[in-house]
Amino acid sequence: MEKHDNRYSDSIMDRIWLEMVEAAKAVQNERKISDYVEAGGVAAAIYLSGSPISD
Repeated sequence: MEKHDNRYSDSIMDRIWLEMVEAAKAVQNERKISDYVEAGGVAAAIYLSGSPISD
């Protein structure tokens, strides 16, 4: 496996990843609509360099 050339260290990327997961979980609103339908099971977070993580 090649070492990636990235301006962020792995520990910073790990912290950013965890922040993004938590931001996405905070807006996820999973619910059962019926025996056959569920909604709100998918959420996302967006990382923009120099900006706070948005959900």
